[in-house]
Amino acid sequence: MRWMDLRLVWIFRRTLVAPTSDSCAEPGYSFRQLTAAEMLDAAADPVLDLSRERIKEAAASGDLFFGALHQDRVVSYRWYSLSGATPCWEGMQIRYASPKRAYGYRAFTHPAHRGKQLHAYTATQSDLALIARGCTHTIAYIDATNFASLSAYSRLRGGHRIGGILSLCAFGRHWVFRSSGAIRHAVTIVSV
Repeated sequence: MRWMDLRLVWIFRRTLVAPTSDSCAEPGYSFRQLTAAEMLDAAADPVLDLSRERIKEAAASGDLFFGALHQDRVVSYRWYSLSGATPCWEGMQIRYASPKRAYGYRAFTHPAHRGKQLHAYTATQSDLALIARGCTHTIAYIDATNFASLSAYSRLRGGHRIGGILSLCAFGRHWVFRSSGAIRHAVTIVSV
């Protein structure tokens, strides 16, 4: 861990809605829930920014993997955790205390397939599986400097920013400052 780490993240909540169609606006793409083995195979493509170790950890925690495929290759993915606590960056964990929410994380689209709304497609298509597990909404955080992800999230139906969290680690100590929205929705970041 670095001697000092300062992060501001925005917290988002998105109401789950069953999709009205299972087809992507772009022809040639399909969607499905992925197995850990499929994610491990996808990790062979370095552009997808996947860690084999993190995939194994997520699978062991019962996290769910979803993806958009093009010619049977994963080109866009997103992960969800239902556990109530998930690693977010080195030495830190995000906690979200509600049995009806899923934590959405690790969303990524291969650069050659960007601009096709695959981020929104994988989000809406995964809603059905989450609803079947009793979830009513998702929680996510996006780093305040990640403008591409902030823009992509703004296009998702039912999603809105509920607050923010400022995390400061320095000199071996950790401080967290949460907005009233993060407190109201029982979302925090802790050191582990």
